[in-house]
Amino acid sequence: MGSDLTDLLEGVERGSGASQADLARLQANWPWLPTDYLACLSTADGCEGYIGGRAYLRLWSAEEALRFNRAYKLAEFLPSSFLFGTDASVMGYCFDQRHSARVLSVELAALDDEYLTPVAETFPAFVRCLADDASEPEVPRGQWGPPSHLRGHVLHEKHPVVMGGAVDDASNRVLVPVEQHPEMMVFWSRTLRSVRARARS
Repeated sequence: MGSDLTDLLEGVERGSGASQADLARLQANWPWLPTDYLACLSTADGCEGYIGGRAYLRLWSAEEALRFNRAYKLAEFLPSSFLFGTDASVMGYCFDQRHSARVLSVELAALDDEYLTPVAETFPAFVRCLADDASEPEVPRGQWGPPSHLRGHVLHEKHPVVMGGAVDDASNRVLVPVEQHPEMMVFWSRTLRSVRARARS
């Protein structure tokens, strides 16, 4: 991992380096993954917290990435993409084989090509973008790790905004266990696909 990334991930909770076996499994399934992302995992196998005290990132470990790409059914919804983490809420972050170095975001309730949005041209640039996100309130140094209420949980929209839910309604958000979240997002993504198919017919 380059010194820039090391500095940017300073202060967040980080795992030790991924095993060669786990990295090999990632590369066997997605041989096009960017080397800078894999290099990051080899040093920090997952991390979580406020990057640079700004935007929140839950970067999955290699083992979690393997598990959650299956759980969110990427092969069904985004077969050319690979999810590598989330904002611990509505947004997922991914690479796509068609532009493999680029980082994209996608609403987890709308796993569809139409909702892929470019965020940064490379993985290091993406992390830097999170650290520079002035739209997020600055978190004091020393509090950049995951807050206790988010550990093992996702801040979930009960009625996703992409399906007409209120974006600024606090009652529309609830904490759900991480392991339950993929099933909910698969339900909404299939619902969205059905709604769009009916609208086209």
